[in-house]
Amino acid sequence: MKEIRFRCITISKTETIKGFIVNAVKEDGVVQFFTYKKKSNIDSMNLVDVVCFKKRNDFLIVKDMHIIDRFEKIRNSFELLSFALFIMEITFKTNSRMNILFNALKILSNDKPKIALVWFLANFLIQNGIFNENGFSPQEKALINFIRKTSNISNLKIDDVSFYVLLSKLFKNAKEYIGDDFSNNVVWRFLK
Repeated sequence: MKEIRFRCITISKTETIKGFIVNAVKEDGVVQFFTYKKKSNIDSMNLVDVVCFKKRNDFLIVKDMHIIDRFEKIRNSFELLSFALFIMEITFKTNSRMNILFNALKILSNDKPKIALVWFLANFLIQNGIFNENGFSPQEKALINFIRKTSNISNLKIDDVSFYVLLSKLFKNAKEYIGDDFSNNVVWRFLK
């Protein structure tokens, strides 16, 4: 039986009588796989290597799975976890690729959450061809370009009001593209 190997970030896990269904995002978009294990330390927000058998019904069947990263720093902070869940929800709902999600989680682990969210939303909108430059001031566009391209964004200083206005615009564009509301609105508590 042919094996399928891939790396993915888990989004959710649902328990069934026979095992677990896992929703995840891999390099080419959303994937679902099934593991017959009765107990699993896989949950949301794991970077995992997966080896599956060919599809049975609608699912790939897991032969082997190894956790590479559990993003522990994010898990240990309610604020960071709220931002991560928000980013994961957008990625999953839009069938986006894993690279933007993975990089956003890494930035979230190492930098300020607001910066990680600007980085994610800007890259998400640009990758999907829906970034409308006309809706942003020259200063906002310069800030977005700086955050997207520099490797040392942890020292960036910007006032909260400007950040909130920029994030509101990016969020509005993402929401219009998705055409749906987000279940994780806790993130806005931290933006105010």
